[in-house]
Amino acid sequence: MPQSQLQPDTGSEPATNPLIFISHKHTDHAIATAIRNFINEQTRGNFRIFQSSDAKAVGPSVAHELNAELQKALWEAKAVILVYTTSDKDWGYCMWECGVATKPGSPPTRIIVFQCAAQIPVVYSGQVFVDARTKEGIAPFVTQFMTAKDFLPGATKAITGYHPESPEVEKAIAKFYADLDAVIPKREVEEWPAYPFIRLEICAAVADAVYKSQSTNAMDANKKRIAQEAQITFVDVAAQRLFGLAGFNGLTLHDLIARWQNALPSASAAWVDALLEQLVKCTQWAFPTLHWTSMPAVSESSEPHAPVVARVKRLPSGSIEFGVYFFPFTLMTAMSVSNRMVKRGDLYFKCLTPGSEDKIKILELLRELDKHAVNRVPFLNDKGQALYLCHRSLLDQFIARRLTSGSLAGLEAVTLADVFAAQPDVKLTISKTFGFVPLSATLAQVQEVMAKIPGCRDVFVTRSGTDDEPVAGLVTDVMLTTTAD
Repeated sequence: MPQSQLQPDTGSEPATNPLIFISHKHTDHAIATAIRNFINEQTRGNFRIFQSSDAKAVGPSVAHELNAELQKALWEAKAVILVYTTSDKDWGYCMWECGVATKPGSPPTRIIVFQCAAQIPVVYSGQVFVDARTKEGIAPFVTQFMTAKDFLPGATKAITGYHPESPEVEKAIAKFYADLDAVIPKREVEEWPAYPFIRLEICAAVADAVYKSQSTNAMDANKKRIAQEAQITFVDVAAQRLFGLAGFNGLTLHDLIARWQNALPSASAAWVDALLEQLVKCTQWAFPTLHWTSMPAVSESSEPHAPVVARVKRLPSGSIEFGVYFFPFTLMTAMSVSNRMVKRGDLYFKCLTPGSEDKIKILELLRELDKHAVNRVPFLNDKGQALYLCHRSLLDQFIARRLTSGSLAGLEAVTLADVFAAQPDVKLTISKTFGFVPLSATLAQVQEVMAKIPGCRDVFVTRSGTDDEPVAGLVTDVMLTTTAD
């Protein structure tokens, strides 16, 4: 936080025209400009207005140190208007500006909070604020600004000579409200967790102790310390169902784990150790190692989930807040195709130049399938791209038809081209009933691709999942079945 001396050395006497400082986020510059325009209109430009986001207003000088410029302006300011919108923004600098303006020993400064959304800053929750979203909320500010003799500290006369109930004041209220209404965001912050969510917090003393003990030997002690001390501060409805609890008031993480273990005494608790390790690493300000470990749900209607520490926040008090999400867990969603596929180097396949299908003899191919103990064969071109994927059953059916029809002559010479000529649907089948996924895909995504293609039992893996790339591996329906089981 910037440090300042009690009174800036301006090098000259302060200007006589009152200065009003508009404290705001630069993303809210349109609101600040509407406020500045209102003040200029009512004072006929006789007030100085500090607005850092607009070159037309008084602002930081070029090539000057920013904090010193702000401190000088805040020292002189008769009022600081804080434009406050949504709480999801970082208001640290604006709060600093208000703090500098009201520092003990500085000239009197009035803080005016313009509420432009549902929230107001906690530090000013006890004082009167201007609800800039409604005409009724704007009216008291406009009326007092224009007609009160003591609106600004040290003032002895009103800015205008109008009566509070005069038409001129009513007109000014209507215009100011219209100007603000045109620039104030209409939507409020909407936030909800896409997955079950729990918020935990550890106090500064525990956080410091864990941070200082980073040796490998201290890991178990740190896990125990965090489990005992971490307080549950928020749980969403979905997480309540996972743990079979409606209320979490006053519970520690240790309490929650104990209740889960009591409900499922025979279930594996490996997820507990995995979660605590993540929390320790995050407390030590290090990126955690994610062990994709399943947590059975207490509720029979919920599937297993895996806990992931996704957000870490250090609070001004020194406490640390953790956002823990529970992601749906099955081997299908957790396992990458790169860990399950048959890699191209281990894959039995045939190289084939398009148009040379007459070089592939069917009986020789069937003998090769027997030799390699496989029931399907991919055909790849010279670039490694997939052309066909043929299951043995199709070839067996073709040979069986030849045998039953008595066409035994020349059977050894029958080629893939002959199969295509006799049964055009075979070519369509072996060239269309497979899909593609990228190396980054999971087995669940492979399952989705298979479901979209009629008759699909195989999915090729390529770098980005397109059919014009070399094949990196193959996933079959049999692999999915054994994984799911």
